[in-house]
Amino acid sequence: MFEALKNRLIKDQQSIYSFKIIDANVHGNAAEIIKGMRRNNIKKAILLPSDIIMPKQSPRNINLQLSSISRNYLELIAFCIVHPYSKNAIYELEEAVIDMGLKGLFLSPDSQQFDIEDEDFWFLLEKAEELSIPVMLYTNYSPEIDNYFNVEALKEVISSFKINFILSHFGSGDNISEIVSIADLKNVFFETSHLSKEAIMHAIEVIGEDKIIFGSDSYSEISKKELEKIISLNTGKKIKDKILYNNIERILKVL
Repeated sequence: MFEALKNRLIKDQQSIYSFKIIDANVHGNAAEIIKGMRRNNIKKAILLPSDIIMPKQSPRNINLQLSSISRNYLELIAFCIVHPYSKNAIYELEEAVIDMGLKGLFLSPDSQQFDIEDEDFWFLLEKAEELSIPVMLYTNYSPEIDNYFNVEALKEVISSFKINFILSHFGSGDNISEIVSIADLKNVFFETSHLSKEAIMHAIEVIGEDKIIFGSDSYSEISKKELEKIISLNTGKKIKDKILYNNIERILKVL
């Protein structure tokens, strides 16, 4: 029994090492994240802010910390945070990207309590477009997209900008029926954390593997469970390569 377990562990590790991997969703302690990345052969990861800021809070200290981490740990690609309702939002984003070297914008409509139909949000996206950075629209995990987004409004936002948008947790949880019309847009991508293996397989069939990006939503320690879910999908290696690496690499242009 011990020998069988040992052989399985070796086989699992060999399977992981047959892929290039970028994790599009990590938070927390950088040193612990790096340990987990190296243990699981993850080449790069997008480091997202762990703290949420509100309109009257300056994001500067958070963004400076993210910038410092990404300079010390080259495996980590840090996204900045800004609040669309801040009177200095445009300048805060410019500073984070141009001066601090952060590579994308993290926004959480539900936690930051802003509406994607508000003009302040659109003004901020205009600056993101000018800076040619991707935008992560982050939500707390829920089975239904309408807990967070008016789907038609979201479609209008995405189609109005030449920005690559990434929706965390597929924007909809396991029920992907609401996002099919959005998936037709060329500049939207869907991150996999917390979706069931069955939902991911269904998404591959319905919207295609070119729109799907692996993320673990890990805090401090990389979630091997989320990674193994993708590696064990009943698909060929080419599809897994796109989900684990190629799609997000094309957006980030980092390797």
